[in-house]
Amino acid sequence: MKKWTKEIEIDAPVNQVWGLLDGSLEDMQKIMPQVVDHKPVKVTDEGVGSIYRKKI
Repeated sequence: MKKWTKEIEIDAPVNQVWGLLDGSLEDMQKIMPQVVDHKPVKVTDEGVGSIYRKKI
């Protein structure tokens, strides 16, 4: 399993950042260009606790 080890501080509203992480693959690649696939494994109604598989 790969792990991300780089840390950065993002100066943006949390809703804008979550939009990139919770949106389409193209949106996610704006902040993590190495991700080539993003598929749901388990999605909850409220979103909290949902699991996604990402391929690098």
